[in-house]
Amino acid sequence: IFAWWIDETLSGRMVYKDVDDMPDYTTKVTLQQQGVQSIICMPLISQGRDIGILGVDYVGVQNLFIEGLVLNEWMQNEANDIADLLADK
Repeated sequence: IFAWWIDETLSGRMVYKDVDDMPDYTTKVTLQQQGVQSIICMPLISQGRDIGILGVDYVGVQNLFIEGLVLNEWMQNEANDIADLLADK
């Protein structure tokens, strides 16, 4: 059901300041029903394998800085660190 969301996340494109701008109807409506205004999701990759997804939903208000390069790089670095920690277990 959420193939578009997974593809966008694994390719590093799941960054939306306004979920209303999402082209995928199913994902957009699902997030709107939960009150999500902005979203950023990054893949958790360890040793070249996708092992999960790290996501932050902004509920109630939009995050106006979510599409900034600094935040995206920081978020991906955090996702990489978490993936390494999880893979060591």
